[in-house]
Amino acid sequence: MRAAACIVAVIAACLAAVALADDRPRLPDDVCAANDAAPYRVATIAAVFGRLDREPSANARELAQALRARGLREVQPGRFRDDAWTVDLVEVADDRAAVDAALAAVLDRDVVYYNGHEYHGELRALAAPPPGAHVLVLDTCWSTQRYSARLLGPGLTIVGNSERAVTGSVGSFRALLDGMRAHRSWRELIAAMNAEAIARARVRVLSPFPRPERYRLDVACSVRGRARAPSPR
Repeated sequence: MRAAACIVAVIAACLAAVALADDRPRLPDDVCAANDAAPYRVATIAAVFGRLDREPSANARELAQALRARGLREVQPGRFRDDAWTVDLVEVADDRAAVDAALAAVLDRDVVYYNGHEYHGELRALAAPPPGAHVLVLDTCWSTQRYSARLLGPGLTIVGNSERAVTGSVGSFRALLDGMRAHRSWRELIAAMNAEAIARARVRVLSPFPRPERYRLDVACSVRGRARAPSPR
């Protein structure tokens, strides 16, 4: 009886995992994936982390360690600097108003990264194209579906994610920054981000979130020369 109960429990867990994996929203009809984007310039970077619980963000700690390993010095709490870059790490509570305020305060940076809940697409700071940022990296669940359409505008490069974002996804942002240091193309940058995502997914044994993140350059489908990316399988 116990063996049968265990089998039933495993099957139920697998079914729950499949249900969670397949609950992603439909891709918007007016947002397509691009192979390239405008040249980027990087001097100022802000990374905003919404805490997923009461503990400090594991993603924020991982990025801080990566910055130190690459020679950036923490010149004041949360601010890292070297001769080329200034990087600010901002951690806020799992609260939509707090996340909105934190994002609004840093949208003038060259690169803005957000890692946290997507709040069903209701973040006001992401309701329209920001006037200052040049690159916006939205490392949330389904940011392509929730935010990209309203952010499309000239001068802004949007890196979205059409799948769930799972703790550890900041590793893909680290790969993006390493590629920017090496002046790699956008095609190479996005490929590196997705390679990291696939590697992470492979070690999530029995996770309810088996799919890797799927990062992409989001543009308006009317932009000539851009082809719509296939829907995730």
